[in-house]
Amino acid sequence: MKYPVCESKAYFSGEESFNIHRAEVSQVCLHTHDFIEIAYIENGSGIHILGNQKQQTRQGDLFIMNANIVHGFLTSGGKNKLGVINCIFQAEFLDEALADCGDDFLGAFYRIFFKSFLAVNGENPGYIRLSGGNGACLQQFLLRMLGEYDRKAKGYEAAVRASLTLLLIHAFRKEQEEQAFSEYTTESGTDAVERTIAYIGAHCEKPLHLQELASNVYLSPSYLSKLFKKHTRETLTHFIQRKRIQEVCRLLDTTGLSVKAAASEAGFRDMKTFYEIFKKHVGTTPASYRKRNDKTSL
Repeated sequence: MKYPVCESKAYFSGEESFNIHRAEVSQVCLHTHDFIEIAYIENGSGIHILGNQKQQTRQGDLFIMNANIVHGFLTSGGKNKLGVINCIFQAEFLDEALADCGDDFLGAFYRIFFKSFLAVNGENPGYIRLSGGNGACLQQFLLRMLGEYDRKAKGYEAAVRASLTLLLIHAFRKEQEEQAFSEYTTESGTDAVERTIAYIGAHCEKPLHLQELASNVYLSPSYLSKLFKKHTRETLTHFIQRKRIQEVCRLLDTTGLSVKAAASEAGFRDMKTFYEIFKKHVGTTPASYRKRNDKTSL
């Protein structure tokens, strides 16, 4: 199927090979273009169609798309719109900045993205997507470019080129980090999470800190948190609370310990916090829980 082609001459002014602007869209029909495009979602949510894929998109998502990529945006209609910062440019705009990057990952980025306009199949999908925080942290570079491009003060092209280069460098780094994370979660993440669960089970009655749990499996705290949530669909904090509440319930069911003693035995140090967490997880107070279960066992 043939799709409309957006040609650069309709979007670039004069001799320019770069443009950046804000837009609000409810629908962008499937199309291709002969330039590279960066789309950052400032607000709203919808669907981004990339080739034959439909991806939910929301605030903080950032897409970098090679030339000749078929894509489009959809929202649920009505007043729902996507607020987008749209940055488009030709490869030659960055020639001077990236042409001498050598064989490291910057050179690889240059070759893949700016030397392979038609390489949209195989290992190179022709686009990068960064979601949520990974995309949002690059917004600063887009805002700098917007400011420079709108003012067009002397030297603005060099300033825009510098910010764009930094954005691409950081985007490619984060893409590599996400790929490494995906590989790790597949190969070794399960083991790290299982060891963390076992550690929590063995030390649940003691104060547990994220740094301690992370050190036990030789990961950074943020990395372990992300891994744990990916594998269990539960945060570490929620998991620890749930395990402690389960232990309190077991003690209330099988021993004559007071509520306070059972809570302390399970690892709770603050009774006010304990009562709040117990009610949240069990739906009733510890006393009511014990009374209800006593009646059940008669």
